[in-house]
Amino acid sequence: MPILQAGTRALPTTRRYLQLKSIISQWRSTFLTCVALISVVILSAVGACAHSKHESCQPPFFKFKDVYRAPSIRWYEFKDTCIDQGTFIVHDKALIQRNPLGSLPSLDVNKVAYHFRHHNPWSENNKDPVYGSAVFVQQPTVRAPTAKEWQAHTYFSNCTLPLIFYQNWPHNLGEFFQRAPNTMFHNIKWGFNGRNLSLVLAMPASLPVPPFNKLLLAPFTQYEVTSLASFSSRAPPNTPSRATWEGTHVRCFSRLVVCVLLGGRYPDMYDTAQAVYRHYRKQLPPASPDGGPLFKGGNDTLKVLLEIRGGGMREVLNAEQLEEEVSSRTEWPNITAASGG
Repeated sequence: MPILQAGTRALPTTRRYLQLKSIISQWRSTFLTCVALISVVILSAVGACAHSKHESCQPPFFKFKDVYRAPSIRWYEFKDTCIDQGTFIVHDKALIQRNPLGSLPSLDVNKVAYHFRHHNPWSENNKDPVYGSAVFVQQPTVRAPTAKEWQAHTYFSNCTLPLIFYQNWPHNLGEFFQRAPNTMFHNIKWGFNGRNLSLVLAMPASLPVPPFNKLLLAPFTQYEVTSLASFSSRAPPNTPSRATWEGTHVRCFSRLVVCVLLGGRYPDMYDTAQAVYRHYRKQLPPASPDGGPLFKGGNDTLKVLLEIRGGGMREVLNAEQLEEEVSSRTEWPNITAASGG
């Protein structure tokens, strides 16, 4: 009976296999339990460290003052708010309860306009020309969180306070200078906020921030000036960032302020320009005693400065001819040499 003998001899092997399988299953269960416990311990430690670091910061001081009368300037303040690719997700329970239908207050940026008629020189990845004349900024979305977002975001930074600017004509030097830098300078001067705010520029159509925007705002913050598109991107949380106190990418904040700047005042630019100059003074080459090659001469020399601008708006059409005529003229009727210093 060879078949019965074979089957009889196989029984012990089957039992040993089942016993080994049971042991492996127990080991696997124990291993997974240990991994889960270790993960909890690690996460708890990381959370404790993050909480400790969070509490060690000095929360940014900020109160706003209207440099220009409304409606030239508008301020909006949000609590417990996340920003996701330009969308404002408000977790403020009190605000949501006051708006049970879900219609949260909107950011009124409908009158923020820009004019852009150049190739985009600030992005290596975008060589296509961008055209527009008096184009208005797209209205940002402000909404309550979904059920999943309620559970996902439980930490709101107290250490990073973003001040987000929407302003008219950001690609024009004078128009930009008289708005965002002026606002920062005078609010710091009057003691309404310090340099510990993260300054964020909401650029139209997610265009890159022009270099001169960053240059003029850098003296008024200890962080890197950046765009709203970059600041609200879905980069991993451990991504290094020079725009936040944490030094990493943060998208949820206990306080968030938006400033909508429509108007400005050119006369206020002088004091602001002096502050910008003092910030960069050590980086500038030494000034020539006689004013440099462009302005040589004393009181008997007429100095003429011609503004040259591009873009097809408010240009001096015969600028080259005018410059040549001014440079070659030796006599000026009805103009006498200035006296005194």
